Amino acid sequence: RVTPAIRALFERLPDSALVNQYGPTEAHVVSSYRMAPPAAEWPLLPPIGKAISNVTLMVLDDDLQRVQHGGEGELYLGGACLARGYLNRPQLTRESFVPDPFAGGTARLYRTGDICRLVSDGQIEFVGRRDQQVKIRGIRVDTGEIQAALGSHAEVSESAVLVRGEGSGCYLVACIAPKAERAASSESLRHHLEQALPEYMVPNQFLHMEALPRTANGKIDSEALVALCDRQTETKTEFSAPEGETERALARIWSQVLEVDRIGRDDDFIALGGQSLAAMQILARVGEQFGVEFAHRILFETPTIAGLAAQIDRLGPAAAPQPRIPVDSLEVGTESPLSWGQTEIWLAAQRAIYG
Repeated sequence: RVTPAIRALFERLPDSALVNQYGPTEAHVVSSYRMAPPAAEWPLLPPIGKAISNVTLMVLDDDLQRVQHGGEGELYLGGACLARGYLNRPQLTRESFVPDPFAGGTARLYRTGDICRLVSDGQIEFVGRRDQQVKIRGIRVDTGEIQAALGSHAEVSESAVLVRGEGSGCYLVACIAPKAERAASSESLRHHLEQALPEYMVPNQFLHMEALPRTANGKIDSEALVALCDRQTETKTEFSAPEGETERALARIWSQVLEVDRIGRDDDFIALGGQSLAAMQILARVGEQFGVEFAHRILFETPTIAGLAAQIDRLGPAAAPQPRIPVDSLEVGTESPLSWGQTEIWLAAQRAIYG
């Protein structure tokens, strides 16, 4: 997406071009589209371009036939770019890496799951995803996999997972319909998912509903679900403004990192889209401003402005931050204490090595 910020940048660089490239993990970069100035004329959603050398791109229909110019279909990749498959997942490899019907022999194609359009000049435009995959902070997430994990919980009847927010502030919301009158707690659902999914796939927020809205033909009504989700989120907690200088300073830090304009003293860090990387950024800024250091887990154990401010105030008046020492000014052999973040990284590495 060509944002206003990108246009403004390239308007200051009139002799520069922007190259849009496309490539899934299973094949790396496979196509390229060059956009020359002026930036004001660039499309909002530029094409992903044409195949690079030693790569084959094909837009095929459900019968694995090539679509005509202007037609839409799933994008398939072939050539030297392809990975061999998925480690220790033979079934998924067979489903994703299929025989090339046009080449014969052992040639294969990778089915991307991306719906694309073949335009008249041979360029390929991205339209959307065939499945339910979305990107959260640059990581591809399959919401269907999350829903399947939720469905294995004894107290969940059905579920749907939505993406809310924008940019680095994107987060996952799980809408839950319970099997019985008593719904499973958010803590129970989060713990259940943490046993089956990586951290970035665990929703930040769980909304409980009597039933998920459906269309006339029985499918989940996505538009109605989004509206219901947003209404429930808005009314879930009443906004309470930060109190005192510590809370107001923390709210400014959270707002900058999480890209959320208004943050109340009781708003939940996880529900606002917070995750490990954001926690590290926030705690680094807290250390610079207040002269204190916390373990990474503090924002998950005390996930509100009010709670974190109380922890800071409990430590007494903020000490002057330790001056940063430029790395190139240290003598060889000089030792300095590890920060909490560095300590946790070291401990994680030791657990990975020694179990």
